Amino acid sequence: MSHLQIFLLGPSHLVLEGVSLSMQRRKAFALLAYLTDRGVPQPRDSLATLLWPESSQSEARKALRRDLSELNLSLGGGWIEATRENVGLRPGFWLDVAEFQRLAAQEDTDSLLAAAALYRGDFLAGFTLPDCSAFDEWQYFQSEGLRQTFAKTLDRLVTCLSRQAAYEPAIPHARRRVALDPLDEAAQRQLMRLYAQAGQQGAALRQYDLLRQTLDEELGVAPSDETVALYGEIHDRRVQVSAASSPVPPHNQIPTQTTTFIGRQDELAEIRRLLLHEPGCRLLSLVGPGGIGKTRLALAAMAQLREAF
Repeated sequence: MSHLQIFLLGPSHLVLEGVSLSMQRRKAFALLAYLTDRGVPQPRDSLATLLWPESSQSEARKALRRDLSELNLSLGGGWIEATRENVGLRPGFWLDVAEFQRLAAQEDTDSLLAAAALYRGDFLAGFTLPDCSAFDEWQYFQSEGLRQTFAKTLDRLVTCLSRQAAYEPAIPHARRRVALDPLDEAAQRQLMRLYAQAGQQGAALRQYDLLRQTLDEELGVAPSDETVALYGEIHDRRVQVSAASSPVPPHNQIPTQTTTFIGRQDELAEIRRLLLHEPGCRLLSLVGPGGIGKTRLALAAMAQLREAF
C-alpha cells in the first residue's frame, strides 16, 4: 500500500509517496474529506444527496461514480472501498486532523507544541461548495470544533511553558490564542502578563491599549476590573521579571516532525555505525538528488543519536 498523507487543516492538500497531488474536481476532494471524517463506509445515496442536492438521484449517483473514479485514479488505486451501496476509505492513511487530536489530548509540552505546529489553519480553510448547504454545515461544525480544541491546546501549552519560566517561547502561542478570539479578556491578560514577565513592558502596555480599543469598537464596553488591575501592575512594574525568561535552549534542538518516518533502516544503521564506531568520521555528508529526502533522513538520524552527542 502506498503512503498517503491528507492535510485538511489550513490550505488542504494531499501527498502520495512524498509527491503533492492536485485534483481537478472540487467535489472529489470534498468527498475524500468527508469520508476521512466519517471513518466508516457511507451509503452512496447519502453521499450523492450531500454533494449534488439539486440533481435527481440518478444524476447524482452518476456524478458520484465519476468523481469516485477520479479520486481513485488520483490516489493511485487501492484506497477506495466501494460496493454497489457503500463507499469508504481503506485504513492506513495519515490524517493531520487525527494526529492533531491525538497530540492535543496529551499533557506533555512536546506533544502540545507538535499539535500547535500541525494546526496550520482552520479546517478546509478557503474551501467552499456554495451549492451544497449540508456539506457547508458539516464543514462549519467541524471547523468550529477543531478551532475550540486548538484554543484549549494553546491555553494548556502556554500554561506549561509559563510554569517552566519559558516566557518568551510562550509569547507566540499566546498571540495565536488571542488571534482566535480578540475579545477573550482572559487570553489577552495572559499575553499581557507574559510580555511583562519576559521584560517587555512596552509590548504589554500596547497590548492593553489594543484590547481597550477592540472592546470599545466591537462591544462598546471597557476592559474588566481584573484587566485594569493587571494593567496597573504592569505599568507600576509590579510584575516580577524572571531571570529565566530567556532560558538556555537544550543542547540539541531537533525540529518536531509532524509525519512518521518510514523505511530507510539500512541507511540509518550505516549512519549510526559511522558516527559511533568510526574514529576517523568527524564529518558525515549525505548526498543525492534534490527531493530524495536527505534532510528528513538526517533529522531521523539525529533523533536516534541525540543522547550520544
